[in-house]
Amino acid sequence: MVKRGMVAVMQKLEAQSWVAQEEWSQLYGTDSKHFHHLETRWKTLYMVLKACGHDPDHDLRNQMLNQDIKGRGLASAGSYIVA
Repeated sequence: MVKRGMVAVMQKLEAQSWVAQEEWSQLYGTDSKHFHHLETRWKTLYMVLKACGHDPDHDLRNQMLNQDIKGRGLASAGSYIVA
């Protein structure tokens, strides 16, 4: 199944920002300005999804977290495949 549309884009952006802040915190900790920017971006996207009545795609988060950076498809935020 392929998700399309605005909800899919928001879920993918939210998942990407969650993965970015998660990886940064594991590598460098949470005491930096950059981490707080990543966290703010993730919280903003998360709250927009929740305000619109949608939930984050936790499966997509885990899928991205387990992929290497080149395999995440950061250039194509328009749609993604859901297993």
